[in-house]
Amino acid sequence: MIELKMNKAGVARIRLFVAIVTIARIEKNMKIPSSLVIALAAAASVSASAAELSAAFRAASDAEVAISAGGATNAQGVIIGPRQIATVCHRLAGANSYSVRYKEGTTLASLLAADEDRNVCLLQAADALPDPAETSDGTHSVLNGARVVALERRGMAVSASNLLVTARSTVIGGQYMRLGPSSSLSDGSGVFDAQGRLLGLVVMAKAGKSPTPMALPIEWLTDVQDRLPKPPPRLSEIPWTNQARYLDHVDDPAERLQHHLRWTHDRPQSAWAWNNLGNAYIANQAPEKAAEAYERAVAIDPRLASAWSNLGNAYGLLGNTRLAIDSYTTATRVDPAYSKAWTNLGLLYVKGGQKDRAIESFNAAAQSGLGPERALALASLGKLHLKGPEAIQAYSEALKADPSCVDAMEGLGLAWSEAGELEKAVGMYEWVIRVEPRRMAAWHNLGVAYERNKQPIRALEAYRAAVAFAPENGQAWESLGSLSAKRGDYKAAVEAFVNALKRDPSSVSLLNALGLTYAANGQRTQAETSFRQAVDLDPSDMSSLLNLGHLNLVQGKYEAAARAFDRALQKAPGSGRALGGLGQAYAAMGERQRALDIARQAGAAARKDDSAWYEVGRIHSALGEHEQAMAAYRRALQRAPDDVTTLYALGESLANAGKVAESLDAYRRVVEISPLDAEKWIALGIRLNDVGQIAQAKEALATALKLSPNNRRALINMGVSLIRTNDLARASEIFERLNVEQADEPLVLANLAVTRIRSGQREDAERLYQRLTAIDPAMAARLHKDEFQPKGASSTSLGEPPKAGSR
Repeated sequence: MIELKMNKAGVARIRLFVAIVTIARIEKNMKIPSSLVIALAAAASVSASAAELSAAFRAASDAEVAISAGGATNAQGVIIGPRQIATVCHRLAGANSYSVRYKEGTTLASLLAADEDRNVCLLQAADALPDPAETSDGTHSVLNGARVVALERRGMAVSASNLLVTARSTVIGGQYMRLGPSSSLSDGSGVFDAQGRLLGLVVMAKAGKSPTPMALPIEWLTDVQDRLPKPPPRLSEIPWTNQARYLDHVDDPAERLQHHLRWTHDRPQSAWAWNNLGNAYIANQAPEKAAEAYERAVAIDPRLASAWSNLGNAYGLLGNTRLAIDSYTTATRVDPAYSKAWTNLGLLYVKGGQKDRAIESFNAAAQSGLGPERALALASLGKLHLKGPEAIQAYSEALKADPSCVDAMEGLGLAWSEAGELEKAVGMYEWVIRVEPRRMAAWHNLGVAYERNKQPIRALEAYRAAVAFAPENGQAWESLGSLSAKRGDYKAAVEAFVNALKRDPSSVSLLNALGLTYAANGQRTQAETSFRQAVDLDPSDMSSLLNLGHLNLVQGKYEAAARAFDRALQKAPGSGRALGGLGQAYAAMGERQRALDIARQAGAAARKDDSAWYEVGRIHSALGEHEQAMAAYRRALQRAPDDVTTLYALGESLANAGKVAESLDAYRRVVEISPLDAEKWIALGIRLNDVGQIAQAKEALATALKLSPNNRRALINMGVSLIRTNDLARASEIFERLNVEQADEPLVLANLAVTRIRSGQREDAERLYQRLTAIDPAMAARLHKDEFQPKGASSTSLGEPPKAGSR
């Protein structure tokens, strides 16, 4: 099994820096699967020394030949058997006899075999030739970034070009390779691996002014050598297959379609041409025409397994499951070793809920496939298992087959994440992003893993990258909104949830999340609008009714709150949360007895569900019965000792009961449990401010601002702390900034006025006082009493009490 090993410090990290586009860079000590290390090393080694080349490629260079017809050199070729030379067919067109230049001389040759679909021709030399090139085991194990060498004979000398495999296309039997950097090579030049073994032949793709070198696979050469297909009367001058493979990597479906239409016109009896035309129609989102092209291909060559499999894909897109299964099954009968057909059949079974048949198909695909095809089958098997040792094993085996298989990397990251191996999951997602920097799902999954691993800053960076690369993805926006809200960055959270709702406007859960964020940011009107929209969309949704009820409580709309909680109880009689809210509403309306009756009902519910003790406590708190409230909270904490909401509420009740030290202990326990929650640090800071522990209050609020630098509540209360330590300049800076960002917020205006009057700027203070009077007369009156009275009167800054927790 492949493993990502971490050192004790867990230093397996790629730092992420996100602007509009985020690129990953590797930090030290990241250990990755050895096969991936090999691929990277190959990619880094673009050139080799002359000594290395002479040692590795001496025999290979002896097998390289130059082919001419009519006196001009037409192509290169490679000796692959006694007196047998492999080359590309389109370069032999228009000639009947050929001259071959090899190491020691020249000989005549004739056309022995030709497969124009593969663009592979064999020449038979009249005289004996040097030993044939050593051939590789195949192209299935070749990775992107692998170093290769192209050889070319020029008279007695052979030149070598160092290249990298920059892209691959899976084709019948092997992999078609795109090479780089772009270089002017001759068609038919041999392409060799680092050990000097033949991998294939160069065919130059027409790509404007800079032709692109491609390499057809060694498997095609050996296939033609085994079959010796009879040459046609006339060879085509166009390398149709090669140009098609080049267009696989060009984002121009229309150009691809036109090429394939010309191909079928030039070679109407070529099953390969019709099969490729079908692929072009699929790329152009025309599955009906694709099916027609594939049907033509299998009619010409019923043993072309890839055409049968592709026909299954087309039928699947057209919704004809029966014909799709028939086509895939035919492909596996025609060629039992055709892994891709087995995988496609398995995917269709997954879609139909036939898990056992899907597993059988994926296992058959894995057993018959090599390289990328085996990796794809195993990755599909891993997705079917979803999590656990079976998934980890499947994905690990997939990466052994093809270390660059992104689906397997991503799946292994998910499996490790499910297993709680978050460091390994993070490492794998980071590797996926290095391979495919624009892969949104990997960025999102990386963010989830970072968040679970208590690395919120990096999680935010990952989520931002996800929405930058795929702004249409609502899930990524939702995750960004949720984490931003947890960190107290409500402005960013609102923006993210609004974007998520644009993608899914009927999502009740998103409307509730947006409403809670508005409420936390003090935007109660917007919050109420969101909750009411949620209730209108789904009148039976409990969360919407409860959120609306709790917001109405905070707004002082007690009758509206009671109606919302009543509706919730109609949907779920005995709901502890609904009873708790209803009891608080009655207490606020002065209906003490009704509130006590509801408290008793909530207590009865709590005997069945311990979590309801929290709601009992909230009712007693609303009634001013702090001892009873504390008793209820402690009952709730017996069930869940680390529940921060209950601890938070207990701290409030202890403070209201005058038990300051115990209250602070409860708040400190809250931040100990949730050290990354800015709001909890703010609450601790507010309570410390209230009891005069200003230095500790500043520390708590500074921690909140480190977690959430633009958190408005944290800034307001930090300003209050600064006023209380007479640091009026810094306090003034904070409140001026807050007033610019959101003008005329009463608490900000009041404290800004305090900084002015204490700094001797009475005229400015009077102006702020007059503005505050028009907005919030009660707060203006308090300001006047505390700050504008003659000396000797009580004076203080205007802070805010800690807010009780809500579920």
